Amino acid sequence: MLENERYFSILENLKKRHETDFVENINSRILIVDFLNSFIRAYSGSPALNNNGEHVGGITGFLYSIGLAIKTFQPTRCILVSDGKNSAARKRKIYSDYKKKRTVKINLNRYYDFKDEDEELQSMHNQMKMLLSYLESMPLQIITVDSTEADDVIAYLAKEVFYKNENKVIIMSSDKDFLQLIDERISIWSPTKKKLYTPNSVLDEYGVSVNNFLFYRTLDGDISDNISGVKGVGIKKIKKYLPILSESRDVTLEEVFEYIEKQNEGKNKKKFYDNILNSKDIIITNEKLMNLKNPNISEGNKAIIRHQLNKSIPQLNKVKLISMFIRDGLTNAFPDFNVWLNQTFIKLNSYATKNNDNEE
Repeated sequence: MLENERYFSILENLKKRHETDFVENINSRILIVDFLNSFIRAYSGSPALNNNGEHVGGITGFLYSIGLAIKTFQPTRCILVSDGKNSAARKRKIYSDYKKKRTVKINLNRYYDFKDEDEELQSMHNQMKMLLSYLESMPLQIITVDSTEADDVIAYLAKEVFYKNENKVIIMSSDKDFLQLIDERISIWSPTKKKLYTPNSVLDEYGVSVNNFLFYRTLDGDISDNISGVKGVGIKKIKKYLPILSESRDVTLEEVFEYIEKQNEGKNKKKFYDNILNSKDIIITNEKLMNLKNPNISEGNKAIIRHQLNKSIPQLNKVKLISMFIRDGLTNAFPDFNVWLNQTFIKLNSYATKNNDNEE
């Protein structure tokens, strides 16, 4: 009898320890999704049609893509981050033309023949609205803050909110700017390349360490954000003529410029170096625009982000989701929806449920 009591006591203690670990582990593996980046990629690349023959690739492509990431990395928490209203305002104080020339090209989706740009934009708007209604019934958190860009919010979450050694963060985006954030805790999942970037894989592919990837981006620029780079300075030449960027330490702008000035003497003088030295002002401005290690967010908006993050995580509502799925005529575009929900979100939902119960 005493032996049985001791046995049950051990089991009870193990159960309590497991429950405590479960709650603490809500932030063990955090998947942070660059929402608009992922949606536009899905919209552009998926030919899926609903039962009425209307394009719904933005919805189904996004859900499949995020589902693959969840099944691959088994996160304990998943956060979707989107640009807020007037998100470019703070960076336009640095560079007035930031993102001003960006336009949505007609025939963004190569699979569906929209009659004009207005029809295409309306389709994107409708699909985004439908997708958001789906996401509200999934164990996901959506964060958006006015006057703040998604990449800055993502960087803030990865670097300053989930900063502990036990917080492993995976950022899902095809945007190369995020590679500068990689360290032993933070990795980047590129859904286009199906590749998980770590410090070693960045160095192997670019010849530049994650510590100095920002400088490479300042040279490269970003056409999509209307940020000009330095002409005549490509990745092959950077690997060859700027080996200092491969060092696994943070090299300052001043160090790089000093290195170039020393190298660019006598017989070693090269146009590559001249182009960089003549573009110091552009590089300095680009660093301010593209620096995610020091995200451009006001203290007030940081508080808003933390407040949104601390709200209860939505629960998986399969009945509602399947009802909307049928209503929207997605049975042709998304077969076995119920099976997919179970395989993708059940474990993530259990973490959310346990976390919410713990907060009550």
